[in-house]
Amino acid sequence: MVFVRNGTQVIKIDIQSKEESVLIESGQNGIKAGVVFQTPYYNQKLDAVAVTLRGVSRGTAVIYINGKVVRIGGGCQLLWLPDDSAEMLCYVDHEGHDFWPDFCSE
Repeated sequence: MVFVRNGTQVIKIDIQSKEESVLIESGQNGIKAGVVFQTPYYNQKLDAVAVTLRGVSRGTAVIYINGKVVRIGGGCQLLWLPDDSAEMLCYVDHEGHDFWPDFCSE
């Protein structure tokens, strides 16, 4: 399970062992302090989190666990297609009026 804690961390938790790890954190690895994360969507194949950014930086980004940050657009409502192992990220942009697919690879 992947979720946001306090708006500033994206946490991955193993349901069975309850072991937690911080995937990304505001103010770390090239992510501005004051960024608020929303709607994280982890892609295991890419080892990356698609996330909506709010606060001091707004938009949609794919943040790789190795620290690479790729800004995609200004959208939200994120979905990896056709499943969580895919490299195509779809999102809604322009206040709900546009739907965009974007191919992501490192």
